[in-house]
Amino acid sequence: MTDLVTVRAPVRLDFAGGWTDVPPFSEREGGVVVSAAINRFTRVEVSRRAMGFRLIAEDIDQTLEVADRAALAPTGMLALLQAAVLRFPTFGGLELHTRSDTPLGSGLGTSGSLGTALVVALARLDGRPVTPLEAADLAWRLESIDCRLPGGRQDQYAAALGGFHRFAFQDPTMTAEPIPVPSDVRAELERRLVVCYVGQSRVSGDMISRVMEAYEGGEARVVDALHEMKTVAEEMTVALTGGDLTRIGALLSRNWACQQRLDPTMQTERMQQVETQALRAGALGGKASGAGAGGCMFFLAGEDPEAVARAVAEAGATVMPVRFERNGVREC
Repeated sequence: MTDLVTVRAPVRLDFAGGWTDVPPFSEREGGVVVSAAINRFTRVEVSRRAMGFRLIAEDIDQTLEVADRAALAPTGMLALLQAAVLRFPTFGGLELHTRSDTPLGSGLGTSGSLGTALVVALARLDGRPVTPLEAADLAWRLESIDCRLPGGRQDQYAAALGGFHRFAFQDPTMTAEPIPVPSDVRAELERRLVVCYVGQSRVSGDMISRVMEAYEGGEARVVDALHEMKTVAEEMTVALTGGDLTRIGALLSRNWACQQRLDPTMQTERMQQVETQALRAGALGGKASGAGAGGCMFFLAGEDPEAVARAVAEAGATVMPVRFERNGVREC
């Protein structure tokens, strides 16, 4: 019997199509998201205890200790951890540690990555077989159903599979197609991408609900933007496969322009300043990673990535070096 399990899962950069994976758009119209896993990780370590539950989120300095599972509930700062434990009722006690390489509210899909790692770790400790895709599906349910946090499913699947993927959502169905990015293109993207943190994202369930209510109400601004982002995702797949860097940069900016049409609070003043400076320094294009309203942005530089990195740093952002990650969630 296994008594200690350690699992890690990557976070992602969403190149195009984010928001189209969110219900009800993904149910009615079908969403398309293009993303790539990067070498920033969430990590989960879980071990058996004779009794009692001790849950520790190291990166946010939060601890919860209770005598039995009846005291657990999917609420508060450790809602996702509690929800995960509650899905595995056979444990009489355990100790769970989590940590993340990404800052709070980064927009890099950290909660989806963490949920996927939690499911794999707990299943392994419990002796249950679980595939990466099964773990991603349950992780989404933990977040959206158990914790009642609205959102899409791209983050969990990107964490599960790693690499570059085109994800198509026609709820409840999801298909994942690896994007065959040539090795030289991948290397050049790594050299030219400038990822930076502009401050914690202010995106909330209220914003997500507001955007989707506008979609359901038929507001042309939102409906048209969501449809265009699907188109951008399809074009991004072609551009990545063909290694057209200029086109990739332009599509990043086009997706970001669509995203800003979804809600007036999507772009903060800091984000606008960072984007302006990056483009002046020679960026071919860029966007917010994730939902927006703060978090991380990433830009595809021209021939001088260092100039773009200096420009965004001078605008107040923190540059985060990253590389692409081929592997999805795994025990380590």
